[in-house]
Amino acid sequence: MNRRQGSPWAAVIFVAPFAAAFLLFFAGPTLFGLVLSFFDWEMLSGLPPHFVGVANYREALGDARFLRSLVVTGGFVLMTVPMNLLVALGLAAAVSALPRRQGLYRSVIYLPVLLNITVAALLWRWFYSTKFGLFNKLLQPWGVQWPWLTDAALALPSISLMTVWWTSGVSFLILLTAFQQVSPSLYEAAEIDGASPWQKFRFVSLPQIGPVLGFCLLIEFLASCKVFGQTFLMTGGGPEGATRVAMQYIYETGFSFFRMGYASALSRLTSTSGLRRWNSRISPTICSPSGPVNPVQKLIGIFFEARKSGEDQIQNKAARSRDIDPQTLNPKPFLILFF
Repeated sequence: MNRRQGSPWAAVIFVAPFAAAFLLFFAGPTLFGLVLSFFDWEMLSGLPPHFVGVANYREALGDARFLRSLVVTGGFVLMTVPMNLLVALGLAAAVSALPRRQGLYRSVIYLPVLLNITVAALLWRWFYSTKFGLFNKLLQPWGVQWPWLTDAALALPSISLMTVWWTSGVSFLILLTAFQQVSPSLYEAAEIDGASPWQKFRFVSLPQIGPVLGFCLLIEFLASCKVFGQTFLMTGGGPEGATRVAMQYIYETGFSFFRMGYASALSRLTSTSGLRRWNSRISPTICSPSGPVNPVQKLIGIFFEARKSGEDQIQNKAARSRDIDPQTLNPKPFLILFF
């Protein structure tokens, strides 16, 4: 059957809005920032940008305040990501085991994610207040008054705790969906073998949701590396720079000291290190016989391959314990909701 060939301009019309937005809001600013990083430009001086080559990059590598902001960012990541995953995993396992009212608990746990960062930060600033804060009020019967946000040793862990409360609902919802997709026949086989609840969680649930847990680890790591709003609104980078993360230092350099060229160089260094970490965790070369593969597509493929391998192993063990055909154990495919 002959089909009428459409006009090639139809494809251009459909692609044009996305291409325009991509060029205007991503490719254009990225290229402008890269070029600007080789210039010295004080935005309010009225003078045109002056080409300085790689001088901004040399200054950044010797900037003690910038290097300290990277250390603070790394400390925030090390505190927040493991705690976030443990909280999300524990809540997802607990809610998935409930016989009813899962929807109510799911909504309550996910509710903080819907709050704006300004609302969440101001709310927790009141919680942490040394004069009339909720936490010190609860600790008052024991004679304890902690300077949550005014002590250099407590400020960053306090912000990390607030971040876990605010963001753990995302990983919780993803992991809860993964728990619900584990085949009940695997738990039945484990019960026949006399497995305890902890053994079923360790040897059945965790292998099944392992790839999804890795995905949650990745998105939590990337989100924590870009932390800005919490520290900026709750402490302003203090006390004594103990919470000044890399994003805030770049913001202050560009919009408080108006050194736009130097701020662009700092941004390039930060983004380049992030891309190198991404490539080292995914693959040194991402390609296929049909051509290059998008990193997100590669990541999805890794998840499904790992999950399929884990399913095959557990299904074979369950089949041998029950003397049934492994093909009868066919868990439902996991649906990734957040791509």
